[in-house]
Amino acid sequence: MLPAIERYDGPMFRVLRKCASERNADFPESLILSGRFGLISGKCVIPAYDHLLSDRDQRLLMPLVSDQLKETLDEVKPERIFVSVGRVY
Repeated sequence: MLPAIERYDGPMFRVLRKCASERNADFPESLILSGRFGLISGKCVIPAYDHLLSDRDQRLLMPLVSDQLKETLDEVKPERIFVSVGRVY
């Protein structure tokens, strides 16, 4: 089990981890759209898994993620947002 920010290993995650490491800083507040777990905090501890996002998954996750995103933005009220997604997402 690892925090999501460490579990995922795409290029954006590597850059984020490298920047935090070089600056001896905490990771910025991060939300990750997981095909298995929906919208989760980068600090959320998750198991290793292998799950490709299907069309069915997208339809099922869309209302959940929409609600999670609205709730998070209402709660956090960020000044700036950076979004990085692959073409499937």
